[in-house]
Amino acid sequence: MNEALAGKKVLIPRLYEDKEESSLLIKELGGIPIYVELIKVITTKELEKLDEIVKNNLKYDWIVFTSKTGVRIFCDLIKKYKVNVENVKFAAVGPSTAEEAKKHGIKISFIPSKFTTKNLAEEIPDIKNKRILLIRSSNASEEAKEILYKRGALVEEIRPYTIENQEIKNLNQDFDVIILTSPSIVRAISNIESIREKLKNAIVCCIGPVTAMEAKKLNIKVDLIADEYTFKGLLNKLIMWMNNARY
Repeated sequence: MNEALAGKKVLIPRLYEDKEESSLLIKELGGIPIYVELIKVITTKELEKLDEIVKNNLKYDWIVFTSKTGVRIFCDLIKKYKVNVENVKFAAVGPSTAEEAKKHGIKISFIPSKFTTKNLAEEIPDIKNKRILLIRSSNASEEAKEILYKRGALVEEIRPYTIENQEIKNLNQDFDVIILTSPSIVRAISNIESIREKLKNAIVCCIGPVTAMEAKKLNIKVDLIADEYTFKGLLNKLIMWMNNARY
């Protein structure tokens, strides 16, 4: 398995914070990672609101993370104010987000059966009349909040960050594989003609159905979707796909 991607050039358009880990996983499989920063995290005015919430104690039953970025922002604040979070339960949209929380000493009590915000909102237990803090990107939809409201939760949603496209006019490097890990990344590449042109001859990999749906909406072909909606899960699916394609 160590040489499963031997010599393959893999384009990774991810956040800078995920560059090192993603590149290492591809190198371990014999691949050649090509990192490009197409999107960037920008904090919003609501970060001040989250700062006040953390500073004045967290009076919530559940805190819900839907991304690793949300975890990082929240954990920076609890370290800043040295807040004890032992009496709060935490939920994460999937194992990658949960793993990020674990790095910061946060114990995740709930992960949904499918790693989408819709499943998280539908499946998180014991929430009727319970206070929930939902930490999200300003780019995200209202769906999760609406589902939680309908289930009787007392929801406060904070959107302390947004995802913005970076200015990249052309990508001169060729690649064999492209890894798409979010709808934001899909939208970013759709505006770069040099990347779109190269997609015709590349294996286009999506981390999950939401990302794949965005790609199809923008007329970007999708060759495979991960069964487990994580970066490692996507690489495993890619290896299986390539093995089948050889025969």
